[in-house]
Amino acid sequence: MLQGAYHQSTGSFNAILNGCGHSVDGVYSFVVNGYTNCVSSCYGAIINGESICAIGCYSFVGNGVCTCAYGNASFVGNGYNNIANDTWAAVLNGDGNIANCPYSMVLNGAANCADGISAAILSGVYNHITANDSIITHGCAGYIASCRSFVGNGYCNRIENPGGGYNSDFSFIGTGELHRITSHHSFIGAGCQNLIEDPFSFVGSGYCNAICDHYSFIGSGECHYLRNKWGAIVSG
Repeated sequence: MLQGAYHQSTGSFNAILNGCGHSVDGVYSFVVNGYTNCVSSCYGAIINGESICAIGCYSFVGNGVCTCAYGNASFVGNGYNNIANDTWAAVLNGDGNIANCPYSMVLNGAANCADGISAAILSGVYNHITANDSIITHGCAGYIASCRSFVGNGYCNRIENPGGGYNSDFSFIGTGELHRITSHHSFIGAGCQNLIEDPFSFVGSGYCNAICDHYSFIGSGECHYLRNKWGAIVSG
């Protein structure tokens, strides 16, 4: 302990460089600065901030307030009330973001939750992923419950998995609002309130279009409805 006040250190080869009220309990761990930060692990590190915890071994928190790196080798860069909750989970910045599974990641935004293995949310607010290997890049209230799926942007776009298993994997929503996909290998590019309920189907854009059988295509338009296999509507 070099400077500061009210610090507590137990274990071996630990360091507290500055600040107030820090606690370090582990081996080869350290706190550089800030207020009431806590490292309780081996090789953990906190650089600055207030009320921060680094609990997992090799965990790291750069800055922020009320953030925590719980998992081993987890990372929180900055922000408020962010949590990296599992092994190799990471939150780079933002407010109230959670990376909840191994290798999951939230880069920025607010109230986002990456709750699948290798799930990633790049930005936005109130986005949620509950499946593995899926990505939301931006937007508000996006939701993915299928593996290896993608939502690019927009408002309240959802790739759901009502039957469990692999029912809606490998699906894509580009942008727009209030889209919904409940089948695998399906694509909605843009527009508003488009729906795909069966696999290998495509809606390019438009408003209130729906596909309810396999291998169907709607390019664009308004209020189209396909319920037979191999159906196609280009526009209109």
